[in-house]
Order: sequence, then structure tokens, then C-alpha cells
Amino acid sequence: MTYHFLLPSTDIQCQKDKVMVQTTYWPNRDPEMADYGDGVIAYVCYMMLLVFALGLLSAHLISRHFSSPILTLTKQVEQYSNQNRPLVNTNRSDKVGELHRAFFAAFSRIQAFLEREKQFTRFSSHELRTPVHVIGGSVQLLELSDSDERRLNILKRISDANKDMEQLINTFLFIGREQQNTQPKVSLAETLRNCITQHEYLLSGRSVDVECYVHSDEKSEVYFSKVVLANMLRNAFGYAQSQVAISLTGQRLVIVNDIAPDTESGFGHGKEIISAICHSANWRFYAAIGDSKATTVLYF
Repeated sequence: MTYHFLLPSTDIQCQKDKVMVQTTYWPNRDPEMADYGDGVIAYVCYMMLLVFALGLLSAHLISRHFSSPILTLTKQVEQYSNQNRPLVNTNRSDKVGELHRAFFAAFSRIQAFLEREKQFTRFSSHELRTPVHVIGGSVQLLELSDSDERRLNILKRISDANKDMEQLINTFLFIGREQQNTQPKVSLAETLRNCITQHEYLLSGRSVDVECYVHSDEKSEVYFSKVVLANMLRNAFGYAQSQVAISLTGQRLVIVNDIAPDTESGFGHGKEIISAICHSANWRFYAAIGDSKATTVLYF
């Protein structure tokens, strides 16, 4: 910064001439000058921090206000699952309250449906097993009191069908449980041979060649394996025209049978049962139907 001063002179001659003095001023070197720069910067930084903190606090309070019904519903669902406590609805009239009430209504409907399913499973476990046991006991008494071979064969078929029904009931009840208990395990090869013997009646009156190759020491769940093998063999024996090839190697089962070219074959509900059991037992099932051949593969 530069200042210009005009100094007066007492000499007459000098008065005619103007004297100019040039002075340079440096504000940053003036000891009397107050340093406002650092103070202003610090003040602005403090204000920014304060505004940022107030913004975070406001966002937190607003988010808690709008998310509290959802969080409350989540805690209630968790407590209901663990301790069977009743759910509590909300009285809020805003959109979040409507969302809470919609979730509450949906969960209540699902819970009511599950409760009905539990009741059906509990009642069927008792009511379905009772007549099955009665039929089984009656068949055993008839087998002891009758010596006619023809009648005994008929009684044996009734007994086998009754055992299949008991296995189906146990399997379906086992699948329906949320927490499944451990099933007893049996030899997979022995189970396959028993299932083939039980379903040979489906081939009566037809000339069908059954080839069976078994090379496996694996064991599997008794309820699941019997139902799955029974459905696979029933489908193969029912639609086979002249040949059925069965191969069990390790944990891999392959069943191939020929079918008529114009036959609309399929598993129907049997495939759904197999899929449900395989999903529960972590098995893999594949089925392919061509023009003249049907193939099913199961990995235990």
C-alpha cells in the first residue's frame, strides 16, 4: 500500500515547488493491526461442525420416527417365533402405520394357516395311524387262522399295502415337521430289492424283462428311501412295455424303461412327492421321457 503526502515549505522559492514524499504501508507488518483472518476461519469451521451435528441428529430422529413401527413389528415377530408372544398392532394414522397394519394382517393370516396345518398334522398323526394299526393286527390274526394259500396271498398283499400306507404317513408327517428328527438308516441295496419284490405284481400278465444291477454299500433314511423308490419303480413297472433296467452304483440310482410311442406317461403327483422328499433329504432327482424310453436318475 502506497501513500502520497505534500509537505509545505517556508522558503518562498520552495513554496513554488511542491515536495512529494512517498511512503509504503504493509498491513501484515503493523503490530497494531488485529489478526482477524484466523478467528473468522475458526468461527466458520465451528459453525459448520455444529450444523453438521444438528443435521445428523435431525436425520436420526426422523428416521426413528418413521421406522419405529417396522422395527417394533420385527421385534414382535422374533419374540413370537421364540416365545410365542401375541403381536401388537399400531394406532398410527400415517402411511407408515398403514404399512405396519398391512404387515400385521399378512403375518396374522400366515400364522393362522400354519396353526391349522399344525393341527392337521397332529390330528392325522393319531387318527390315520390308528386304523392302519388295526388293519395290520387284523391281517396278522387272519394269517394265523387261515391255511388256504390263495387267501394267504391276498392277506399278504393287504399287509404290504398297509405297511406302505404306514410308511407314507410317517414320511409325510416327517416332511411336515419344522425340525426334523434323525431317521433310522437302512441298507440302500436291501431297500431296493424289497421294493422290487413288492411291486412285481404290476408286471403280472405282461412279458417284461427286469434287469437289476446292484453294487452299493450306502445307507439311507428308511422313510424317505422307501417312498421314493416305490414311486420310481411303480412308474417304471406301470409303463414298461418289454424291458426295465435298474442300476444302483454307490449313491447313484438309474432306472430305464421302454414306453409306447403314443403313451402320455408321467409321474403325476408321484413326481411332486419325490421332489419334496429330495428337497428335504438334500438328494437330486432327474427325469427324462423320450419317444420310446423313460429315464430317471436319483443321487442319494
